[in-house]
Amino acid sequence: MYPLLPWKLISTALGAAIALAVYADDLAKMIGYSLPESLVVRYLPLAILTFVGLFFGPTGYWSPWRIVWRTVPPLNGWAFPDLNGVWVGRTKSNWPIIEKAYDAATSHRSVTEAELYGIPLKEDAIAVSIRCSLFTLKIKVATSATDGESHSIAARPSRDSLTGCLHVINVYRQSVPDPARTDEPVHLGAADLKVDPEEPEQISGEYWTRRVWRTGKNTAGKIELRRLPSEQLNGRTLRQFAANEKKRIS
Repeated sequence: MYPLLPWKLISTALGAAIALAVYADDLAKMIGYSLPESLVVRYLPLAILTFVGLFFGPTGYWSPWRIVWRTVPPLNGWAFPDLNGVWVGRTKSNWPIIEKAYDAATSHRSVTEAELYGIPLKEDAIAVSIRCSLFTLKIKVATSATDGESHSIAARPSRDSLTGCLHVINVYRQSVPDPARTDEPVHLGAADLKVDPEEPEQISGEYWTRRVWRTGKNTAGKIELRRLPSEQLNGRTLRQFAANEKKRIS
């Protein structure tokens, strides 16, 4: 999540580290210790890197940085948000529109744009696992309709300079264990997810897929997610979370 850090904060941290390296021996003398410059040069950078790695690297609930973020919630906006957890919600796909247009084309019937626009989107339940730290961002998804699962190929956060909203751009590979005739066993997709600082427990956005693109069946749609409280996780799989959410919205 480091791309979200303000440049002023990064430059200040680097400046403080350099100042500490330069004046470490003087600071040691002030408290009555003698610190050879050779030790400062050799071990101080390693100590700083080790501290940053141990503090910001883990993603577990009791990770040091996550404890600080829960204690000081404004850090989710000032630095970067803690998106760790399981998120559930729904997708709204344009597949019924594609299906209608395809059926019209293969049966030589006409269909108007107004008719296509009036077709309701197809809703499906979805469960998303996000693991993030200062250095990592990994997203895993399960859907209820196809029992498909997806994993991030590349995920990167960015911040809108005008609205302050966080965007997570995720390129993923999805596998479907038992694909329908109109589907593929594996396909690529992408999603643009928005996190509003005013509503940090909700995520919304859009997605696109490359599935069966050669015949124009690649889908797109909307995503709406909410984060589950940690006490509701209980070691269940993402597919189980998606199935439970399907029952809830049906």
